[in-house]
Amino acid sequence: MDDDRFGDSSDSIADSSDLFVRADRSSEQPASSASLSRRSTTIQNPDNAPELTSSLSWKAWARDMGLNENIAGEAETNELLKSFIAILKRNQTSSQANETKCQVLEAQVEELKAQCEAEQEKAEAYRQSALRKVTNLRKATVQAQNQREQAIREREQLQDELDKVVDERNRTQTALNQALHERDELQRKVEQLQHELEQSKRQTKQAQDERDQARHDRDEILFEYEPLVFDADVLAAGLKRKRLSGE
Repeated sequence: MDDDRFGDSSDSIADSSDLFVRADRSSEQPASSASLSRRSTTIQNPDNAPELTSSLSWKAWARDMGLNENIAGEAETNELLKSFIAILKRNQTSSQANETKCQVLEAQVEELKAQCEAEQEKAEAYRQSALRKVTNLRKATVQAQNQREQAIREREQLQDELDKVVDERNRTQTALNQALHERDELQRKVEQLQHELEQSKRQTKQAQDERDQARHDRDEILFEYEPLVFDADVLAAGLKRKRLSGE
């Protein structure tokens, strides 16, 4: 795009250079280094060229340019020089426009640079923020991993303790079942002893009843035979006395 804008001025400069060559050839005077320097100055500043009204002014300008004064004398009728001056002025206008465009572009470039710097600062801030977030995320990930491993260890420990509790419960249940079995055995033995005790009580009562009956029968017999016993005792006592006296 920029090449298209500056293309006309380049062509104009080329045309003006061609006019210099043709003017030098018409004067048949070689151009010196000072002449070329003055031409360059005139090309850059075409407003220094005089108007095409005064032969004296053209002669002075031609001398300054290192040209043949005869060319300046013929300037009023020389269309070639007229075109040359027009091209110089057009180039000056184009150069000024290009300079203005360059200044605008430089301002735009500076503005873009400022925007780029601002965007770079924002990007750097975003990058630092992202780095902090990544760092925090890594820390959180490590912490979560540590907590997970801690939770796994605690779960395994609780599982071991639960297994121990289950084993203890099983042993307790086995002992309880054994105790219940022994209790049932003891209950049966108690019931058997209770039965034997009841039987013994019945036998003891029967024996007591038999003993009471025997005592009653003895008492009746003693009551019935008591006189005979008394007589027997008296008789025995008499016999004892007789035996003693006989001796």
